[in-house]
Amino acid sequence: MPHDVIRMVKSRVARAAVGASAVRGRGNKGTVEVARRFFRRVDLRRFATSNPEVFSAQLDRHTERLRRCLPNPRWGLARKAINLFLMDCFYNRYLSEAFGLCEAESLLELPLDSFTGNQRLRWKTRRCRLGRE
Repeated sequence: MPHDVIRMVKSRVARAAVGASAVRGRGNKGTVEVARRFFRRVDLRRFATSNPEVFSAQLDRHTERLRRCLPNPRWGLARKAINLFLMDCFYNRYLSEAFGLCEAESLLELPLDSFTGNQRLRWKTRRCRLGRE
């Protein structure tokens, strides 16, 4: 796929991955646009690894870089935004293939919101009651 098309797809994923609902809260004005600009510049090839140490180092490095750019520089907010972006890039066939993100599938962190976290808790509780865990 042509480089300029990949760049446009990546920009679209950056816009879609991090919206106002993902960063809602006091003091987060301007966070969405800063994160989107940051993600357009991320070299996704750095995350194309199945090595947990290499992936973790890249994730931590990018989290810290984004954190320093944010108007309200909180690590948790930066990590959540990075995880949302990486998951959406992984789910996008064009980006996943272009940057080799399938290598990192087992290392990607699921960004938990209250709905996903509660569903996961209910699922785990149900499995424990059934003696499956």
